[in-house]
Amino acid sequence: MTPSEPHQNQKRSGFMVPYLLITNLDPFLYFAGMFFLFGLENFESILKILIYLAPPIIGIHAILFFLKNREFRKQMRRPEGIIYTQKELNFIRGFSKAGALNILSTNVGGPILTMLLAYQYSLVKTYGEVVFFIILGIILAMAISSIFYVTVEKKLYEVYNQLHLPPLSLFANLLFPIFSTFVIGYFIFSFYIYYQFRSQVDVHHLENICYGLSFFILSMIALLFFVIWNLTGNTSATIRDVSAMLKSFSDGDLRSELKLNQTRNEIGLISVYLNDAKLKLNRLISSIINHSVKIEEEAKNLEILSADSAEHSQIQAASLEEVAAALEENGSSINGIYSDALEQKN
Repeated sequence: MTPSEPHQNQKRSGFMVPYLLITNLDPFLYFAGMFFLFGLENFESILKILIYLAPPIIGIHAILFFLKNREFRKQMRRPEGIIYTQKELNFIRGFSKAGALNILSTNVGGPILTMLLAYQYSLVKTYGEVVFFIILGIILAMAISSIFYVTVEKKLYEVYNQLHLPPLSLFANLLFPIFSTFVIGYFIFSFYIYYQFRSQVDVHHLENICYGLSFFILSMIALLFFVIWNLTGNTSATIRDVSAMLKSFSDGDLRSELKLNQTRNEIGLISVYLNDAKLKLNRLISSIINHSVKIEEEAKNLEILSADSAEHSQIQAASLEEVAAALEENGSSINGIYSDALEQKN
């Protein structure tokens, strides 16, 4: 399949519906938590302001994504035989990231504005609470946008494969689902912890608890990134090396060198096995080349010998003709002598 032939099954209607559902999941979860903590009667004044601000923000971002999604549909539905330009390929490959960033920018401002208004109306009384809920809102927006990113990447895997575009990396494939699950779970857990302590401790202790929870969530996210990076880093490097060598094999280059990766797991052994296979193939190729050279030399020698043999055969044939002619002449002479002898006898 060439870059000019998109798969027929991928002539889809785009991702507008998943975008709208996932985009609205973030404010639903966040404001459901706010209602749970503060009650609708205390949150009503802020809600009125947000109702006026949210539709324009969400609407503008939705229009921007609609235009991008329409262009994506156009690319997927183009007639076969038309080659994609590099700009078009970059657009297709960056579509999922652009959509995720659109969702993130849509939802990241909501928590900031909400908590500033909540502090202004004394629903929260400390900066620690403001920081805590803003961080929760931002990482929730990151988790929700990563859900969209992974969903689109998985659905477009066949398209990437057919257009020879790189698929989702192993690191991102593991990180984003784990990150989203962890953040949503922690989001619910943090709201519950805050709800339990809010009416039982004074303002100073509540602020310290909020700072502690904020530091904990940021530390856990950093640790999650570090652990998954270490788990997948060497493995991804090995897979890339193996893929590069297999690609060179498929292109007919059986002498390409493989960089041995020191991954200490079963996947790392693949590079060792393939490297051994490469060495054996190199020896086999060298042996075949050497034997082909010898066969070629022997063929040349046989050609020379056959030419010499043909020349000798021609010479011998000429000699035999001369001998035959001489014998014929001698036979004539003998017949003449015999005839003369018979005449003299008579």
